[in-house]
Amino acid sequence: MKILLLDIETAPTTCYTWRMWKANIGQDMIIEGGYMISCAMKWLGEDGVFYYENRGHDDAFLTTKVLEMMEQADYVVAHNAEKFDVPYIKYRAVVNQLPPPSPFKVIDTLRIARKEFLFSRNTLANLAIELGVEAKFEHSEFSGFKLWKECLNGNDEAWKVMKHYNIQDVITLEQVYLKLRPWSKEHPNVTIENESSEFHCPKCGSDSIHLRGYTYTNSSKYHKYVCRDCGGWSRTRYTTNSLKQRKVLLRSA
Repeated sequence: MKILLLDIETAPTTCYTWRMWKANIGQDMIIEGGYMISCAMKWLGEDGVFYYENRGHDDAFLTTKVLEMMEQADYVVAHNAEKFDVPYIKYRAVVNQLPPPSPFKVIDTLRIARKEFLFSRNTLANLAIELGVEAKFEHSEFSGFKLWKECLNGNDEAWKVMKHYNIQDVITLEQVYLKLRPWSKEHPNVTIENESSEFHCPKCGSDSIHLRGYTYTNSSKYHKYVCRDCGGWSRTRYTTNSLKQRKVLLRSA
């Protein structure tokens, strides 16, 4: 299974407004909508990082390059993938009249962090700090929104920083994802295409798994396994209960 990690950066919507907080922006107040300005992508476990940028207002080429990578992916990983990165890419694709890529599954590290843990903050930057992985790049020369503003103004130095910032984000994302992966109860099974007769970890695909007793539901008993590589837990799909046991088993009513 091919797992693609990605991080996109976007231009803000330009508009007229009378208020700085909770402003109700009408359609005729919008000067220009947002669009993608850069994207960094890498394949899980591989060294190279693919980076593309768009210094103009037409992001058709950039969107095309992103879709070409997504076309090859079985899974796409991003931080806030479900509510931002993936829907935004689809938005820019349909605006640019580009066809959808081959279907893929989404793995959202923000969703995993919120569902399984109680971190002080669920930002990628904070997760990197608390998990002790390679930190996000701090662009002190162009702090905060200034980086985006200077990129939109055509500042070459700002674009160099944006490239470094975007690439580092996807490297950090990969390391955070690998830390969170064994804890995710909703992680897709990456061994679906495996035709081996041996068991493999459904989270990372490793065959280095160890039988560790049983786990139970309200109606069945299953063998339980732990992965020696990623540390994730899994169980067999088939119950160890005999047909006779299943026939006489009662459930609470």
